[in-house]
Amino acid sequence: IWFHPKIGMWLGATPEQLLNIEGKNLKTVALAGTKALPDEKWTKKELEEQQYVVDFIKNAIKDETTNLSISEPETVKSGSVFHLKSTISGRSEQSQLDLRSILKKLHPTPAVCGTPRNKALEFITSNEGYSREYYSGYLGVINWPTANKRRPTRNVENQAYFKQEKLTDLYVNLRCLKFTSNGILIFVGGGITKDSIPVEEWTETVEKSKTMLAAIPKQ
Repeated sequence: IWFHPKIGMWLGATPEQLLNIEGKNLKTVALAGTKALPDEKWTKKELEEQQYVVDFIKNAIKDETTNLSISEPETVKSGSVFHLKSTISGRSEQSQLDLRSILKKLHPTPAVCGTPRNKALEFITSNEGYSREYYSGYLGVINWPTANKRRPTRNVENQAYFKQEKLTDLYVNLRCLKFTSNGILIFVGGGITKDSIPVEEWTETVEKSKTMLAAIPKQ
């Protein structure tokens, strides 16, 4: 939960990590595809949807990292639904990472924008019909100081066995709500492909909304 005078008061429970940087190690996730029950099988549509995101992220950070590693998709639970997730990680050999450049390459991913990105973004801007506001943006900490026990240095007093590292940990703002003077707005969405069935996509967004609905006290 957080407040900004230009954006308002927001509450969220996002499952999607955009970027984690600790030292020279980079990590992100490809998260896409949704089902309501754990024993449901993943369909071709959902597997393809998740692969779009994997391929996009791989292409976005391949020049920023070495030893790029992509895990096999796994099923993860978020609120009342389940998603496919692959962890993508690598190591940078640059003396100083250009965070702004990396974020521009990574965000927005096909999970919230579509692919190819420029055409999809143009279509959404022209046809979606409402402002997403801060929904599908990102938030988190940038260059947050942390004490790293794995790389000790001999300094003075309480710093004797720690080396200060910087942590960047950002998440895409999904499953969220905004407080307004007239009530509460809940933001959710779904990924649409050529194989999407509109009624099922609508049901999916209803299931996703339950994460935030559960956080609202019943009057």
